[in-house]
Order: sequence, then structure tokens, then C-alpha cells
Amino acid sequence: NGGSAIDPQRGAYLYSVHNTPLLHQILDVVYLDASGRVWFGGAGGVNVFVPSTSVPVGAARAEVTMAEASTRVGGGDGTWAVGLTRYNTDGLLPDTLVFAITGDRTGRIWFGTENGAASLAPQASASDLAAYDPHRWRTYTVTNSDLIHPKVHAILADRDGRIWFGTEGGISILDERLPEGDPGRWRAVVAGEGSLPNPWVQAMAQTPDGNVWVGTRGGGLAMAHGGDASRWTTYRSSTVRHVVGMVLPWFRDGNL
Repeated sequence: NGGSAIDPQRGAYLYSVHNTPLLHQILDVVYLDASGRVWFGGAGGVNVFVPSTSVPVGAARAEVTMAEASTRVGGGDGTWAVGLTRYNTDGLLPDTLVFAITGDRTGRIWFGTENGAASLAPQASASDLAAYDPHRWRTYTVTNSDLIHPKVHAILADRDGRIWFGTEGGISILDERLPEGDPGRWRAVVAGEGSLPNPWVQAMAQTPDGNVWVGTRGGGLAMAHGGDASRWTTYRSSTVRHVVGMVLPWFRDGNL
């Protein structure tokens, strides 16, 4: 039903199709980039909001108790820079259903969608971020790349500059340091012994020690030691705890 933001000084802001140009009420992801822009992704595509006062990444967060009277309907101060769909980008954004948005160290923004992934190199000086310039896009689908599955639910830009795509069929890793056509440029990680506990990848994150953590839809967690996609440790839930926990919820608190 839209999105919201909390301003520690002035209260909460509500973002919906009734008071903003949001393309859809169902939002799957919100990403704050290094320039303070807010990227909303969901069932209708991508919207970019530029607050009048940018909030730096990693800024201290205050806990605020909000009263209904302090809620501001209208979306707060700032401008809506652009709205992106599969249609107004001529397929550069490969699908209008967007699951994941993240940024990399070069400033590109990456999108995971129902039908592949894409990256955009926004131009800060342009009012629309030059988001309709095809030269600023790269699109990856199962037909033009080695992406393992079209549905991309998670994207991770690791500290080595590689891009991890978490899909419903496993993980595809793109290493752009290697040239096009090099067999090592793309690497696939599928479910199996000593690897992912389930092919459907829902979330990924890299911790400061370099380990890459992967959350799957039905098999538990997996961790790639130091970001090495050939060395995995998996963490699964206990079937006994799960079944008994349906009756006694406290019984399953000891594990996944």
C-alpha cells in the first residue's frame, strides 16, 4: 500500500499513488544510494525520489515514537526525478516487476526483475538522471548472457567488484574484470551438496570479513567463506523443531 519514511524532526511521511507519482502501491524494495537518492522498486517499475536534504549512507538513526497527528501525507520535501518501466525504457529495464535494487562502487544502480537484470549509470547533473539514454544501460537476460534464471530476487555487489545475481535457479556471478567471452566471466552456483540448500535465492549480503550470506526461499541459509563461491557452509532448520513448533511455538526458537 505504498511506502513511508520517518523524519526524526518532523514526523512520518506517507508515499502512495494518491499523493506521489509512484507507479504502483506494491513495493518490494527501497534503496538509498550514495548521493542520497531514494529508489523505490515494485510491481510497477522504479521511481526515484530526491530529498531536498540528502541523508548520507550510514548516518545515525534516531528512534522516534510517532503519533497519528504527526503523519504528513504528501511525501516530504524533494522531487520525483524519474519513473522507469520496461516500456518507457524500450526493454532496457527488462521487466516492470522489480524485486531488487542495489548500487556498486562505481555508482551504477542494479535492478533485479521478473525477466532478468540491468544496470544504470545515472548522470547526477541531469534532471531525469539521463535514465532514458540507452548508452547508460546494460541489460542481462537468459538469452543475451549466462544468467542462470530470469527471475532475479537479490543482487549483491561484493568488495571485489563482482556482481552476484540471486535467482530462483541459483546464483550467477559476473566478474567484469574479465573480458567478454572469457569462460570465467560468468560463474553459476546451483543447489546441491556442499552448496546452496535451495535453488531459490531470496536475499544476499556480504559481512566485513568478506563472507557472503545467502538466504533461500525454502532451504535455510548458506555462507560462502570469504566470498569464495566454491566453499560453502549451510544452516538448515530442524524438521522436528519445525513440526513440534506448530503446536508449541517456543520450541523452535533455538534454531532457524
